[in-house]
Amino acid sequence: MTAPLREEIRRARERENDGFARLMGGPANAEALAAFAEGRGPDFTSLPPGW
Repeated sequence: MTAPLREEIRRARERENDGFARLMGGPANAEALAAFAEGRGPDFTSLPPGW
C-alpha cells in the first residue's frame, strides 16, 4: 500500500528531521531549557529576529 509513496515519505521525513535539528539548536530552545533548569519562566524577548 505505501510502496509507491516510500521515496516521498523518506524525503518528507528527512525535511522534518532537518527542521527539528535546526530548532533544537536554536536560541529559543536554549532559553527554554535554561529557564526550566533554573525554575523560572522563559524570556524570549531578547531572541534574534525570526526566532
